[in-house]
Amino acid sequence: MSRRPVHLYRCVVNFTQSNRMFYVNSVRQLSDVEVRFRAVEKGVSNANVSGLSVTAADIIDIDFVYRGVM
Repeated sequence: MSRRPVHLYRCVVNFTQSNRMFYVNSVRQLSDVEVRFRAVEKGVSNANVSGLSVTAADIIDIDFVYRGVM
């Protein structure tokens, strides 16, 4: 069984309280809007799991870099 290629994006979400770095992956290449949407969802979720109480309104900046196909 062959593995499907995965597009990888390195995201950094800056909140008022802290910064979060994580990866977003997809089976297809995403538009900038789609990457930002997924980064907001994942960034807020990761921050809340780690003990911060944040919402999307607390985001100051989102930065991402396309890392290629893995």
